[in-house]
Amino acid sequence: MCSGFGCDMKHDCYRFTANRGIWQYWFNVVPIKDGKCEMFWDNELTAAKEISCQVIDNEENKSNE
Repeated sequence: MCSGFGCDMKHDCYRFTANRGIWQYWFNVVPIKDGKCEMFWDNELTAAKEISCQVIDNEENKSNE
């Protein structure tokens, strides 16, 4: 997550526009160097991707070993 302080691209960046949650990492300082941000995450690219995660049951995996 990013506060977007001083960033002209913040409204186009997923790190700024994402819904805030309880367990999220935040930049201490907005990572802008020479007018560019290495951590920019384009909202357009995010919307085109399906984001998911797989939940792994450790007990089930132990029985398969």
